[in-house]
Amino acid sequence: DYAQVLAEVTNGTTEVSYTYGDDLVSQTRAGTPSYYLYDGHGSTRALADASGSLTDSYDYDAFGVLLNSSGDTENAYRYTGEQLDQNLDQYYLRARYYDQNSGRFTQMDTWMGLNHDPVTLHKYLYANADPVAHIDPTGNFSLGSVMSGINVMGNLAMRAYNAYSLVDSVFRISSGEEAFDPMSLGTSIILSRLPTKLSSKLITKICGKNSFDGETLVSTENGLVPIADVKIGDRVWAYNEETGISKLQEVVHLIVGEGEKKIVDITLSNGEVIKATVGHPFYIPTQGEWVNAGELTKNQALLGIDGGILSILALSSKTENLVVYNLTVIADHTYYVGRSGVLSHNSSCRLKEVRVPVHSYEAARNKALQLLGPIDQAFRRNILGRLSGSKGHGKVVGFETKVDGVWKQFRLDYDPTKGPHINVKVGKGNDMIVNHSIEFPGSEIDFEKLLKLIN
Repeated sequence: DYAQVLAEVTNGTTEVSYTYGDDLVSQTRAGTPSYYLYDGHGSTRALADASGSLTDSYDYDAFGVLLNSSGDTENAYRYTGEQLDQNLDQYYLRARYYDQNSGRFTQMDTWMGLNHDPVTLHKYLYANADPVAHIDPTGNFSLGSVMSGINVMGNLAMRAYNAYSLVDSVFRISSGEEAFDPMSLGTSIILSRLPTKLSSKLITKICGKNSFDGETLVSTENGLVPIADVKIGDRVWAYNEETGISKLQEVVHLIVGEGEKKIVDITLSNGEVIKATVGHPFYIPTQGEWVNAGELTKNQALLGIDGGILSILALSSKTENLVVYNLTVIADHTYYVGRSGVLSHNSSCRLKEVRVPVHSYEAARNKALQLLGPIDQAFRRNILGRLSGSKGHGKVVGFETKVDGVWKQFRLDYDPTKGPHINVKVGKGNDMIVNHSIEFPGSEIDFEKLLKLIN
């Protein structure tokens, strides 16, 4: 979406591309990369070239007015790391535009505010009129900056270390000094859209029971693509059981697993062989139900993308060490595989939680907003903590909304095992609601301080 631009293209030519980790890592123009260096508030303070030398610098006042700058590299991401619209000279904060010159939003806030905190009732204030201690990444309510809740020095040290490590890796990979090995991430869920496929190490709970070999073809908007090459944001052909109609739908997650897998080779009547793990479901139109690959039988009929029937000629199973892949499709959770386009499903995966460790509250917030995508303010409502005895009981802990039938939730939480974290849930109805637990350093006291900022 517009809040996390991957590339700018003019007449089919890519003018600039962007690389993301927890934050924006770099931009590349005319083949020349520039790497972002941030302060503790998340504002871009400098750009560096591939050698690590500074090429540009920025100084702002508290509300984001640019006071001084050096260098001539074109760059739209500045104050609090947000996107500056050069034509409007205003920052895009998703729900609204922010005018740094007046310190106000240019549209009225749709959030009601809190009666016991009068400053939140103002419909145009930015960051509760205290931008030194707050930021407003959504355009709806202010959240404490790095300065609040989490130990500042420890946070900045961790942020600097992670930024150095990631940028150093990008330098070495981009220059060919080091090849990126996706298996170095271990068994993980790849959530980023990075062109180099860099990703944070993710602690995950995944089911490796329903996946495909990486060479398995998927029917996409751009034709047949190996499942290993499908990216988040790509659109694949998906089938709706209720309407019987196939339409293009967005891929919202990529799932990768490695290890010993029980595999079924499904030979179709046209001779094509599809390799799937035993737990992956396929649709049997004559029965009107989904059957796992390990339970398929010879001569059963599978549904093709053209609506035709593809019968099973033979089945064989084996166990092998393999890298396997799966997708999550945003609405109907189905997609077509193989050159023949056989209908398969991803919702039988019992993936209920993805644990994503990040280095700061700001990184957790940014990742959460990225996962949520568009937020419909007309359907947005606050969530109150319900667990009796918890620090969040009776307090605003987040919000939920609904966009095009897809339910979305953002919720601050704490437990002794994970520490403070943001839960993000996205799904349609009760089908395949995935919870991301985005965890950041801190204590229960830090969690309480964050709650006070929004209550």
